[in-house]
Amino acid sequence: MIHPQEHRRPSHQLGGKNQEGMVMVMAVMMLTVVLLLAISAAITSTSETRLTGHDYQESQAFYLAEGYTNFGVDALNTTLHMNMDPTQAVLSRIQPPSVPSGYTLDNFSIQKVSGTRTRTISHGAFKGMDASTQSFMVTSEVSRSEESAIITQEVEHQSISAYEFYIFFDQDIELYFHRPMRFGGRVHSNGNIYLGTHQGMTFDGPVTAVGHIYHHQKGGGQMSPPGDINIIDFWGNYQNMLQDHCWLDATCANWETEAIDRWGGTVMDSSHNVEPLWYLLPYSFPDQIELIKRGQPGDSPELREARYYYHAGVRVLDGVAYDSSGVPISMGTGTLGSDFFYDHREGMIMNLIELDIDAMINNGTYPSNGIIYISGSLYGDAVRLINAETLPPDGLTVVSDNPVYIYGNYNISPKRPASVLADAVTVLSADFDDDKTFHGKVNQQACETWVNTCIMSGSQETIWYGGQGGNYNGGLDTMIRFLERWSNVWLHYRGSLISLWRSEQATGQWHHGSNFSPPIRDWGYDPDLLGGGNQPPGAPMMHTIQIGTWRQIG
Repeated sequence: MIHPQEHRRPSHQLGGKNQEGMVMVMAVMMLTVVLLLAISAAITSTSETRLTGHDYQESQAFYLAEGYTNFGVDALNTTLHMNMDPTQAVLSRIQPPSVPSGYTLDNFSIQKVSGTRTRTISHGAFKGMDASTQSFMVTSEVSRSEESAIITQEVEHQSISAYEFYIFFDQDIELYFHRPMRFGGRVHSNGNIYLGTHQGMTFDGPVTAVGHIYHHQKGGGQMSPPGDINIIDFWGNYQNMLQDHCWLDATCANWETEAIDRWGGTVMDSSHNVEPLWYLLPYSFPDQIELIKRGQPGDSPELREARYYYHAGVRVLDGVAYDSSGVPISMGTGTLGSDFFYDHREGMIMNLIELDIDAMINNGTYPSNGIIYISGSLYGDAVRLINAETLPPDGLTVVSDNPVYIYGNYNISPKRPASVLADAVTVLSADFDDDKTFHGKVNQQACETWVNTCIMSGSQETIWYGGQGGNYNGGLDTMIRFLERWSNVWLHYRGSLISLWRSEQATGQWHHGSNFSPPIRDWGYDPDLLGGGNQPPGAPMMHTIQIGTWRQIG
């Protein structure tokens, strides 16, 4: 007989069994949780992998579309350098590079959004200037698998008269003066701008550079003297480059933001994405001096469009006058003459073709379109403009590939639209005596002179040889050249000073004190040039590309 208590297990054995069961339950529960987490992780990982794949494809399509859009902007820029009014058919012929394997270029187009219109530029470095504008839209759409990207870029082609600038240089501008100077209009350089003054310098308009703006002399490591340099800001106040004993220029680490804070956008350079301006010349002729060169057989249509030779109503070649068709004509008694003198800067005798503007007006032989082209083909040939206090009724533009000398007062009664384009321009006062030039340097005194004309001419380059010195070209103050003693004598100048090239014929180096002494400069911008109504005949147009709104669609 078995007693019931023999079938009982000790209480500790019963407790152990219960614990084992609990452990099993917990293990199952934990395994379930782990499995659930693993499954969840697997699902999440798969989803993220899929999303990452989509993001990758989308980003690759985006960057490729952006690259094609940038290609289109560059191709449009190139086209506009050769053809400032391309048709839609011309734009449609611009073909993009091949698409990489696995991608599809669904759309690439350059569309002309608007025709030519005249308006005031509303933003950018040339804000406030009058311009003829055309708007374009560059669009690229790239896809890969399920993802695609569409990028659009607005581009505006702006054409601005060069004479809306008081000073415009295609090279570096060096503004380095001992006496006080005031600049009454816009100053722009497609290179760098170097500023320095002993007695003060004031800018009444924006100062822009495609390169940089510095407060020191070009080369040589010489710092500029401490004269104040005040530039008008966006709000109409004058702000000094020197504040709190510190000069603010492109050498400062915070230049990009500080220039905007101080001047509100009237002082800008490459740090602010200032775009260059160019004259319409074929790419095969990058040097802009070509616009004043003689026409040659075989000149392309683009070069014929660019050169003033082909636009002149009258051409005087080696002393013989022709009409625009090349037929010889008579300019009338006393209009054309010849003379010579010794130019001490050039170190040579200049053989002059003289144009008597008063005689030309009296003879009625001035060009109907206001443009006269004069050129001598021999070494040392030059042009001198005489008796020019009064110009033809609609103004006058004189163009020469030779050096030009302006003798006496020019365009003062009444003042009319005028420009002189030449290899170099020298002002001679009415007291200049040809004979005295053969009896030593700077041996004659100038008299007070008034000149009202836009000047487009060449310059010489400042060259430095490291620590070994160099040649200073005289800066802007020799944009107008001199051959007399002008000390304490006034030169009153109003117009626009444009330098797009290096002189090729008048290449003598600037020598202050030996070839001339400088005048008291009453120089200023002619405000009548603004608004387009008083531009000289054939005013050159400068072109630039303004990048507008960028968009990603979709």
